[in-house]
Amino acid sequence: AGLPNEMGGYDQTPEEMAAQVREMASRGLVNIVGGCCGTTPDHIRAIAEAVRDIPPRRLSDHELATNNGDFVAERLTVSGLEAVTIGKNVTTIGSSVFRNCTALSRVDFGEDSVMTSIGDYAFYECANLTEIQLPSQITTISKFMFYNCALLTKANIPSGVEAIDSSAFYGCVSLANIIIPDGVTSIGNYAFSSCSSLTSIVIPDSVTSICYNAFYG
Repeated sequence: AGLPNEMGGYDQTPEEMAAQVREMASRGLVNIVGGCCGTTPDHIRAIAEAVRDIPPRRLSDHELATNNGDFVAERLTVSGLEAVTIGKNVTTIGSSVFRNCTALSRVDFGEDSVMTSIGDYAFYECANLTEIQLPSQITTISKFMFYNCALLTKANIPSGVEAIDSSAFYGCVSLANIIIPDGVTSIGNYAFSSCSSLTSIVIPDSVTSICYNAFYG
């Protein structure tokens, strides 16, 4: 219990550890209390008793602030992350994974990537991302995937993509040209809105739906 000593043992008694946990809980520094290496059932009982009368920590107004209903993505950012190499066996990137990683400039999937899905908001407001080569097996450019990636100049749309969802490239003001492959059937609302540097685009015959404000501004 507590930090290990120089021999790898744990010296704190249940009473000592419970007193320290109570102090931290009283100051609103913890969300969950419990045990780990070195704790015994006696330690857990002492901790539970020590915090029994302390109410759960309340989130501040800032922590409760939402951004499109997703306050977790607003709070948990890695603003210093500059480069990412994604292993070839990763098949899915979930929603908001790199959202607001404002220093991120390079993402490498590798030529043999088996990735098939990248979630909504995945690279949302990655302001320093300049180019990206998406895996060949992607079938959808998801909602808000590159929203406000202001320095993005080059992004491929793989040949297997069937849909470019809403606001996928919204605000990519440095994107000068992009090739929409034959096979894409729909372009979502605001998909390329505010792409002010976009000078040319070819929409293939496979496209059957171009939604509201897809190229607005």
